[in-house]
Formats: sequence, C-alpha cells, structure tokens
Amino acid sequence: MRAVIAPHLTDLTRYTGNGPDRHRSEEATVSIIGRLEDLRQIEEIDYADYHVCLDHAQQRARHRHHHDPAIPFKLGNEDVLQVFLYGLKPDPEVLEVGLRMKDGRHFALKGEIHPQQEVKFLSRMSGVDDWTMVVETATPLDLIIQSKVGTQEKETQRLLPPGRHELEVHPWFCERYALCLSPADDPFGSLEVKHSFIGEVGASSGRFLWSKNKLWLPPTRTLPSYISLIVDCITMTMNDAIAEVLRTADEVDVISSLANVAQVQSALSGFPSLRSRITIAEEGFDERVDIALVEPADDIPSDWTGKTSCLLFNDQANPMFRSRLKDTLFRLEHDRKLSEKALESLWTTAEENHQPEGRTAAYGIAWSTSSQTEQKGKVSLLRTMAMETDEVKADIRRYAAQPFNADVYKRFSEKD
Repeated sequence: MRAVIAPHLTDLTRYTGNGPDRHRSEEATVSIIGRLEDLRQIEEIDYADYHVCLDHAQQRARHRHHHDPAIPFKLGNEDVLQVFLYGLKPDPEVLEVGLRMKDGRHFALKGEIHPQQEVKFLSRMSGVDDWTMVVETATPLDLIIQSKVGTQEKETQRLLPPGRHELEVHPWFCERYALCLSPADDPFGSLEVKHSFIGEVGASSGRFLWSKNKLWLPPTRTLPSYISLIVDCITMTMNDAIAEVLRTADEVDVISSLANVAQVQSALSGFPSLRSRITIAEEGFDERVDIALVEPADDIPSDWTGKTSCLLFNDQANPMFRSRLKDTLFRLEHDRKLSEKALESLWTTAEENHQPEGRTAAYGIAWSTSSQTEQKGKVSLLRTMAMETDEVKADIRRYAAQPFNADVYKRFSEKD
C-alpha cells in the first residue's frame, strides 16, 4: 500500500427550507492505494495527530465531531480509500501516515504530497422549484451520486464530458442524497462541489413523516426543501387532511397495511404527477409484505428478504413503549442478522441529530411519534431517556423520531 496527501477545497450547498445554505472549507485528503481486501482491513488512519476511524460495513468514516462516506474507488488497476481531514492542511514536513489494522497491527506509510490543481466549472439549479441541476464545464468531470438506503452509504459514479449537462435530482426515497462534482483527472485533491438535498451523514434520516394526521419533521439540523414524505397508513387510513402536504411533496412513500392498500391507491390517483410508491407492512411473512411487523422475541425466517420492525409508528408516550424499546435494542445488539433487516437499525446506527447529545446517543426508532395529548408524559419520558448531562426542553418540536439514549437501555438490560 502507498499513501497520497493532497490539498482539497470543498464547496457545499445544502438546499434547506430557508433557501440554499453554502459553506466552503479547505482540508487535506489522505488516500491509501492498494488492494481492496487490504484497504478493508484498515480500522484507523492517522495524519498529523488527526485520527479517522473506519466502519466498512456502513461505508463511513467516523471523525471526532461528524461522519463522512468512506467508499473505496477504482484508480486504474488499484483501489483507493480516501478520507478528508477537515480543518487541516497538508504539511510538506509531515509525510508519515499511520494505519491501525483489524488484526491489531500498527504501521506507517511514507506519503507523497500531491500538488493543488486549478479547475473551473459551473453548477447551479435551473430555477425555483425545478429539481434540475445545470453543469457547464470545459473539462471532464466526475459526478458522484451519494445516497443512503437503509443504514449503508452508497456512491454511484459517472463521467460528464465537456459541455452543458442537465441532471435530474432524483433521490428515490433515500435517507440521504447529494450530487458531487470534481475534476476527472485529479482523484486526490483540487475541488469538490457538493449539492446536498436530503439528510446528513451520521443522521438517521432526512425524510418527513405524516402520521396520525400530523406532519413530523426529519431529525436533522436543517430541514431540507426537497420533501421526501413517508405516510403512515397503518395506524390510520389516508384522509383529506393530507392533501395540502401532498401538494408540496416531491415524492411520497406510503407505508400501508394490506387492508388499506385499495384506499391508498384511490387517494394517490388524485395526484398523478407525484412520484410515489406503496410499501406494505403487515404482521407475518407473506410474500406480498415488504416490512414484517414483529415482536422483539420473534423468530425471523432465514430466507426472509424483506425488512422487519418492532416499533413502526409506535407512540413513544405509550407506557409500553419503554419496555418494548429496551427489548428491541437488546435483540438488535445480540442478533446481527436481524439488525441488517430491522428498520430500527436506521436509528441505532445514527450518531448525529438536531441536538448535540454526544456520540453515545441514538435518535428515535422506526418513525415513532409521541402523543401531543400526553405532553407531560412525553417530557417525562424524554428526561428518563436522557443522560444526566442532557437538557430536555418541554417545547421540543415534533420530530419523526424523538431523541433517546441507547446507553440508558443497555444499562437497564445489565441490571435485569
């Protein structure tokens, strides 16, 4: 393996409900080049006292205060694993890159400094409420489509030749979605222009929820202007109150019981131009079911290819929620096969949210909600779930998944 250290400029625009939010940052990148099987054995990369831990299962790089995708890519006949060191510029006097491997070995590579390249291109949204991005470039560009489906980060790459391009923003029910542009001839440094439309790395989901005739907000720092809407048609059928929300949505994923499917199809027929799909959630493992609603102790058939959920659309203010959540967390911690299928894993693997609750916090469970009619009980529940140092406010806004602390339940399990 060998290492390349390079300067890098990130130009990030988030499309929020308050308009575009733009940030620019300069940082170093460290790229480890070698065989894919060797790169996947790296657990930590160190450069100039900056440490990055790697989660290859979820394809994420864990920094001290945030997460990034960490997905190897091809460079000729070799593979490259690249990490971004925010706030740190390359130091020509520091060339040592430290690696910690899964087997416990530590060793250092002598890195080479890659020079800064100059590049110019234009990228912009084509118009207000028009989800098309226009790119104009005189040189070839790499377009990387970043998305998260379930708990795993994904990247799809394509080459944009010189010229003008119109790119449709098409998340298709992702928890996170971004379009990234960089010069095709410089994989190590220079410039990355990123347009982020849904969610954040390390957060559970950037999607909105309609449940119990209320709109619940995604648990992220900023609300996206692209509205990917989940509709709960398990606890209630789709009624006229949702019409105004559907008019503003960009895509809608209706999670319905089998009994409500016909009514959902009829309701969606009134919005023919809205991108939509129907996901079936039901008890049992029928071939028509996409999400099997199960008890925390239920056996899951080994050939089951769908998802499962113990807590889908459950009310966190319900007195039974706490024990059910504790049992679910215990099962997920000890049953790796189930954790790969469970919607709850979307939150137990999240480490960032709208509240800075620390690295031990997870956020909500499977689009659970909390009854406004039981406000006192909700606040009491949140206080119980919080660590001693956390502040829980009574006027917390409606989120699609309220914050809870998984470590609290692990401690309860140890005492039981």
